[in-house]
Amino acid sequence: MMNHLFLLILIAFVTSGACAFVPTTPSFTRAVARRMVRFDGERWIPETDDETPDAGYSIGGTLLRFGPIPAIKRVFQSDEYEQAVLKFMYSEGCDRNQAQGNMDYYMRNPNDWFAVRLKEEKSGVKKDFVSIDAVKTALTLVWGVLVLVIGAKLAFQIASGELDLFYILLGRSHQWDFLTGKGDQ
Repeated sequence: MMNHLFLLILIAFVTSGACAFVPTTPSFTRAVARRMVRFDGERWIPETDDETPDAGYSIGGTLLRFGPIPAIKRVFQSDEYEQAVLKFMYSEGCDRNQAQGNMDYYMRNPNDWFAVRLKEEKSGVKKDFVSIDAVKTALTLVWGVLVLVIGAKLAFQIASGELDLFYILLGRSHQWDFLTGKGDQ
């Protein structure tokens, strides 16, 4: 009985549709107008120290703000990422952090990014992609730990034979006994 309750709780958590890395209530700020990045015909080049990768937020910041997809792309496609950030800085006249936020948001979901851009154009107010909501981050971390603990417990029970997932999923039907070798032969 306890295993059934545990499995139901696990299924409820997995299928609840959590949006841990999705900003739900955007905050907006005014853009800072400046253009200091230059294009040398092949690559975008930062002109000041405020435009270099060290001036922006880290890969950990990308992970906290927008999740694993942009962070992974930032690690494995670092040159393309850097060029996209510099080009965005030039075309929008924004600072490094705002450009990184836009590129990270775009990599996470281009359709949502485009919808936010349309909203920005209509309202004239730029979305703040830089700020991190401490409450949302804490809840995300708690959620992640909870899912990992439940998943590890479930995996351990299946591996040790305490939990027969096959029978639970099929409603303990004896018609499948020939596959598992259990029951009346």
